[in-house]
Amino acid sequence: MNRMPKYCNKFLDIIYEVLKSYKKICHNTFSNIVGINVIGTTPTVCHVWFKDENLKQTIRSLPAWSEIYKGGTPEQTTTHAQLVTAISTHLGKEILDKDAMIADSERLIQLAQLQDSIHWLIQYVDSFVENLQCDKELQDQLTGSTKLLEDCRTLLNERMGELLQLAEDCLMILYLEIRVQCYYHLLIVLRKQEYKVDMVNSDPDSGVTLLNKFLSHLEEKIRDFLPPSHTKFLFEGLGYIMSSVIISNASYIKEINNGGLKKMSRNILALQQNLTNITLTHELELERARFYYELLYQKPEEILRNIVEQQKRFTKVRVRGTDTTLLPE
Repeated sequence: MNRMPKYCNKFLDIIYEVLKSYKKICHNTFSNIVGINVIGTTPTVCHVWFKDENLKQTIRSLPAWSEIYKGGTPEQTTTHAQLVTAISTHLGKEILDKDAMIADSERLIQLAQLQDSIHWLIQYVDSFVENLQCDKELQDQLTGSTKLLEDCRTLLNERMGELLQLAEDCLMILYLEIRVQCYYHLLIVLRKQEYKVDMVNSDPDSGVTLLNKFLSHLEEKIRDFLPPSHTKFLFEGLGYIMSSVIISNASYIKEINNGGLKKMSRNILALQQNLTNITLTHELELERARFYYELLYQKPEEILRNIVEQQKRFTKVRVRGTDTTLLPE
């Protein structure tokens, strides 16, 4: 532009139109992946959740989100307990419909790639616009055209704002779909599996295995192009959600004996080991679920003593559920 200053605004117009076309392509790609406005498809669960502004605001208040988009911890942060409460408003008594999930992990990987592509372009164009603002020589050559140049910069910034919103939406959908998958598989494990068993297989339930494979495969693929802060946001807090689902749905288990309790402990351990490999932190929240089920091995007086010692781990509702809905041998 320094060599052809008279054509600067025309160059900016071309750049603007290219970005306009790129944004349209990205938006269509996003819609196809998520299943928005696609004829003959069932709206995905994560898209239904995505339309809940209160839920999205709760997620935006998480410290990990603020580290990405706000450069620090917000004044008012969301806890994972509050997030579970917000999600629970969308859950009925029925198990989630498999057809309403993004079952193909490759589509989620494409969504992560789209987010990464948009994020890179935003950084590049922001740098370009900043250089325009700082290039005094170019502005001196554009005598009489400064207003036009400023207008173009404003339009470019507006376009970047639209792309930034789309990048945030991609990350939000990824975050929600990962949690949809957790609810789907764990609800099947808790509501459809038998826990009155004589012989205990050394392997976890198939639902746990499928969930672990999904999470590990997705993390392995997206970490190659998403920044660490993004992957941290996507997988942080999953241990709390898993633990909450396992505890809150204990009442759906009709009968359970010592063999079934060992089976549940194996499921929890498999989830904990897999999640630890992904986040590289010891997932202590799943210890809460393991301890909850260990209460069922104990005599009434032992249960009461342990509840007093560990009362901060559970709500009163969960404590009452322990001695009424599950019957140890």
